[in-house]
Amino acid sequence: MARASFEQEAKEEGEKFELTKEQEENLVNIFKDQEDKKKRLHARLERAHNNQERIAELRKKLEQLNAKKKQLTEKVSATAQEPEREVVLAKSVPIKSRMPDDFAVFSEKHSEMSKFPKLPFDWWRGKFPYENRGPSVKGMVSSVFPDGQLFRIITDSGEWAFYNDSLYYDMHLRYVFSKDCKIKPNLACTATERSDGSLEVSHVLHPEETVTLFSGTVTNFENLSKPVLLSDRYVCPHKDMYAKQDGELAKIQAALKEAGVKEDDVHAETVLGLCLQAELSFVDVDFFPNHGSLFRPGVDIISVPPLPWRVPADYLPPGHAATVHLMRGPTAANVIRQGSRFANSQFISALRVLAEQPGSMNSLFYHSNSAKIGKQERRAGAYRVQLCCSGWWTGTIVDKYFPASAHAPEFATCGDDIQALWVSVLEKAYAKHFGSYSAMQLSSVENTLMDFSGCPCTSLSSVWPLPRPSSAEVHTFVETLRAHLRRSGHVILRTFPLHKMTAQPNKDELAASYEELGLQPGHGVRVLGLETVGKCTLLRIRQAAQGEQNSFLDRTGKWLKVWTDAKKPWVDDVWSIVFGLDETSVLWMEAADVSRYFHSGFLLYPVNTNAEIRAKGAFNGARPNVCIKMTVKSDTRVIFSVQQPDVLLATRKEARRDSKGAVAPPQRGSISNEEAYAAIGVQLYATNKKKKDRAAWVQGNNAPDIFKVPQQQLYMCEREAALGTTLTASGSPYYIVPCVENKQPGPLPYVLSTIISKPPARCGPGEEMSFQFVEVQQSSAIFSCKDTETAVLKPSTDVKVTETEFQSRWREKELIQTKKQSEFIYV
Repeated sequence: MARASFEQEAKEEGEKFELTKEQEENLVNIFKDQEDKKKRLHARLERAHNNQERIAELRKKLEQLNAKKKQLTEKVSATAQEPEREVVLAKSVPIKSRMPDDFAVFSEKHSEMSKFPKLPFDWWRGKFPYENRGPSVKGMVSSVFPDGQLFRIITDSGEWAFYNDSLYYDMHLRYVFSKDCKIKPNLACTATERSDGSLEVSHVLHPEETVTLFSGTVTNFENLSKPVLLSDRYVCPHKDMYAKQDGELAKIQAALKEAGVKEDDVHAETVLGLCLQAELSFVDVDFFPNHGSLFRPGVDIISVPPLPWRVPADYLPPGHAATVHLMRGPTAANVIRQGSRFANSQFISALRVLAEQPGSMNSLFYHSNSAKIGKQERRAGAYRVQLCCSGWWTGTIVDKYFPASAHAPEFATCGDDIQALWVSVLEKAYAKHFGSYSAMQLSSVENTLMDFSGCPCTSLSSVWPLPRPSSAEVHTFVETLRAHLRRSGHVILRTFPLHKMTAQPNKDELAASYEELGLQPGHGVRVLGLETVGKCTLLRIRQAAQGEQNSFLDRTGKWLKVWTDAKKPWVDDVWSIVFGLDETSVLWMEAADVSRYFHSGFLLYPVNTNAEIRAKGAFNGARPNVCIKMTVKSDTRVIFSVQQPDVLLATRKEARRDSKGAVAPPQRGSISNEEAYAAIGVQLYATNKKKKDRAAWVQGNNAPDIFKVPQQQLYMCEREAALGTTLTASGSPYYIVPCVENKQPGPLPYVLSTIISKPPARCGPGEEMSFQFVEVQQSSAIFSCKDTETAVLKPSTDVKVTETEFQSRWREKELIQTKKQSEFIYV
């Protein structure tokens, strides 16, 4: 105790210790005749003074941050008792539901929550000797292979049984026994007598299967067994594996027959309605839980191994099934975990970006009718997800079966709590959207973000700096990012996918760099902000590496060391700022170094906008049949975009599934955007102040900055083209006209979207804002004039009102409404 007390006192004194002026002078006098040592002493004393000043400043900053943290904690504690509520919309009047939905934040006071705490994805390790459900017989167990995927069990009666603990391999058992062995092979196995009198016994053991190979006395044997990767057409042979879903499906088929539903009308929506009426458990007949939903041979490109499908009750410990909810806590980005057997990096990257936006995950699960119906559907094992498919919000229904091992989901999950299903449900809904889990991997990060947010994305390719960029290139790149971040947009950078790199030295070097910087290959990461330190502009980047348990000091120290070794002049200043802020999972990088570690990037425009209106139309030849006439009485910032069908969906043939798999659609193959998409654009015409019957071209779409006015109309071979602007009363009414560069051989569908940042309380004729759907006649000069600056639209002769199908959401958390009429009214 005395020694510990002495050490504590010495530590405290050491922290307070400072040389007095007299002590410094005495030290200088000691070396007064040694000029070199005297200079070094002066340098050290000067550094000591600077360090003392820096420590004092950091302590002051730390005190301020702790005080702020305390205030924020108190505020959060004060508001934490109020449960989140879902907004429900009737056919015409928005109303608020007073009933919190099941997927709202799970209360810590809930008795089930306190009884059954969170289960992380690896909860079972150390508790079970097997990765999966284990052998069906008991006895003396030994591992056949070093990695433990095949086990031998010798029973008390002398039988040799084998268990396959893998989900991805068939075990080709092959044992050769000398002629003096007295064994009796299992009748289900193959026994072959060799020329030397020895006996070879073989059998193919499927995943999670246990089989007795033989019984008898063994004196000498040779093991020739080997694992073989499962074929694409493998179907799990266990009857008990699919007994539950087969039973549920039989009840559904009986209900369909009794209701007189025709075979062509059997879809997920129909089946779900019947399940709710008859109180049956829902099974998705459009995306059946079998291998056809994972990988379609001859159709899909990226192979996915056959896996068993399980409901949460099958992989959770006994009693935990009641704790399963769509959401059991905040939907934070750092809890999203990529599947160990399914490297779905594009989807995971997009989901992490969205999860950082408050409320963005909840809005994807809002029911189109009411929270009450949403609860009933989830109790039946059905989950509804809203996806913005090619610009149009569509509900996608999935069931409660997920690819899983005996203890946890095999694909994306909520890493710290596998009882929360929101990550797995979103991944399954997106897989169904494309036809299979394999097909969804072809969707890029930006396309995935567009599908989940409904907001446009633009590529940074035109301003992307070269590997050794000039100061002008860096300046252009930085200013583009700065302008976008000021508008509350998101910047996403993509790391290099190492599996596509051919030069091994470069690949190894980059892999090591990613490890030190806390990044993952082939992922998208978000830029949190820009900081100017001295003459350098630095990007604050969200680190993507998952599963690390290192401390803040370890993770931050790694990337700081990389820049220290590179002799970056700003390291000391950033060191002070970073440790003062105590930021976790954030990397600082100089803008000039971005192209060394990232191969591309894009801009995502603001998520969770207040209002959006989406109208369906089609290009007939080169003329659009639906445009917009919009009037405002005050300055209003808007984004207009036109979106054509996603090429990944355009090549997918809709096919109804059954328990034997799906009808295979044609394969897309590898094609460029120029081959896949028509060159489209969107134009904005403003009314002339003096000549009310004249509307002139004022802006067209652009990229990457859609708010920057191009010199002339641009056409883009992309899925979406967008423009951003601020509308004023002096230019009203405005006309928004989608365009296509070349005449189309047939009708080309499109969705024309309007996103409004701060909509007025009312919208309609005579109100602060009005919104009408119109059609521009073929005779209009805007279709024949090649010079957009001189193109003039004459509303009196060129424009007529038209009726079209459209979707609207005017307030945050309101549900999407779909109607067919000629104008949008909100009162």
